[in-house]
Amino acid sequence: MVLFDETRVLNPQADKTNVALSFSVPPGLTALQVEFTYDPPTPPEPVAVEAVKAALARYARAVVQKDPYAYLPVYNLVTLSLDDPAGYRGAAHRRATEQCHRLTAESASPGFLPGELRPGQWQAVLSAHCVLCPVTCRVRVIGEETE
Repeated sequence: MVLFDETRVLNPQADKTNVALSFSVPPGLTALQVEFTYDPPTPPEPVAVEAVKAALARYARAVVQKDPYAYLPVYNLVTLSLDDPAGYRGAAHRRATEQCHRLTAESASPGFLPGELRPGQWQAVLSAHCVLCPVTCRVRVIGEETE
């Protein structure tokens, strides 16, 4: 059963912020599947070039290579963390723009903790590490019950 399905657009103003999305997990689930996507993976080239120029001016005073095109491509990066009612359940701090994570009492996808699927309010937290242009994010959570 689909427990949660939300699409959010993160604008550059959301860069370096976290967005918490709450959803409810009912009792009796045997597995949670969390699907996460974001797009586009890269900003338009003119936006990326300006971001590199700003970073070079701010941080790289002694860098020999001053050509911003040498540092392309630059990537948008939004990552996913998950909290259950008792606290942290893990994170997928990866650049992949399409991800699917599974949690059960006995096992979990890399970066996540297996354990009881506690009923109550959970949070999917989107961390906007680098958002240089509008990025569309989607989180979909599917709960599985025993048959």
